[in-house]
Amino acid sequence: MHSFRVSRLAKPTWLLGLAIIFAVGPNASVASEPQTVAISSAVSPSILADNRGAISEVLFHFPASDNFGIRDVIADLLLKLNPQVNVVVACPNRSTVEIFEQELGRKARLGGRSVRVFDVGMDISMWARDRCIARQHPDGSHASLLVPRPFPTFDVWRLNEVYTPFALEAVGAFPDARATSLILEGGNIVSNARYAFVGANVIDENRAGQENPENSKRLMRDLRQLAGKEVILVGDENFEVPWDHVDMYLTPVGDNTLLLADPELASQILGVDSIDLSLTDDQDQESVSSIDTAFILDQIAERLRRSGFVVLRLPTIINYPEQWMVTYNNVLMDERENGRTVFMPIYGIDALDAYAKRVYEQIGFRVETVDVMGIYESGGALRCVTNVTRRGANKPAKAS
Repeated sequence: MHSFRVSRLAKPTWLLGLAIIFAVGPNASVASEPQTVAISSAVSPSILADNRGAISEVLFHFPASDNFGIRDVIADLLLKLNPQVNVVVACPNRSTVEIFEQELGRKARLGGRSVRVFDVGMDISMWARDRCIARQHPDGSHASLLVPRPFPTFDVWRLNEVYTPFALEAVGAFPDARATSLILEGGNIVSNARYAFVGANVIDENRAGQENPENSKRLMRDLRQLAGKEVILVGDENFEVPWDHVDMYLTPVGDNTLLLADPELASQILGVDSIDLSLTDDQDQESVSSIDTAFILDQIAERLRRSGFVVLRLPTIINYPEQWMVTYNNVLMDERENGRTVFMPIYGIDALDAYAKRVYEQIGFRVETVDVMGIYESGGALRCVTNVTRRGANKPAKAS
């Protein structure tokens, strides 16, 4: 039997790598819990479609530590994103603002791009996507950034990030940020013009009393109100999911076409019978879930096809024990008059990188690749570190 072994370049230490502080800068405060607001079903804003419209604005987190190569990823994206894309950068302190300006400031502003850099006064990670969900009005203007309720298990560092959108609001980066009652990280919702796709683990994450059918209906109603469009829960027949965030394994590339991750396809491309993802010495085999991600993804594909979607598959390597993926689903898509561009992560696995690139090209995308080898073992890729907070005015949905 042939196997393909994926070795890890470095042991992730992101839980320990940064000093944990509450707001200490002049621009932010963590004085009190934000008040939760209800989301009216009558409002017109909706979350941004991942596949429609020109990217107008993005948010990056520029953390104090560069242990995972995030600065290289941001630098590459700034080079490749259209110069008309405005950029907001959140930094944990004044010295990090100065580092950004020294290392990337001039390059970031090439072509006249607007780049606004803010000291939010608290330690933050590179994951800009998860702590706020951007919405906009049909004319393309900003609507409130929605800030999901944090998990009860969040440590101080991640609780800091819950306040980052409010700190950015306070310094004028965004017009409005509002807390919501839902637990829903930004990576666990993706969208096209018609539907929002949410990982079915959102049910357990908001479990409190959901055994009651009325409470389950209320959760779906709240999700629809948050998204501003119909919601499809993504999971197998038992609502199991292969990963905590749906943007790691599902990509809506059209109003009717989806790309879905496929571990067995990766094995076939590499010409092996299995991909050996051995545990490190300090991991206990008995503590690792035996989740069959390939089976769950195949079930998800079948369910989506029965619902009328065209489902194409992309290779993936899922290291569940060590919580990282080689994923070609975690992308950014930019639609302009001269065509569609996808910013796709690559991993130095030439056969998989090339296959995924061809899939996107065959469905009409120009492909810009971004090396994510410095960050992927921390559990994410391009969409995770880039929060698209504004796009060109919404266009009418069309079948594709």
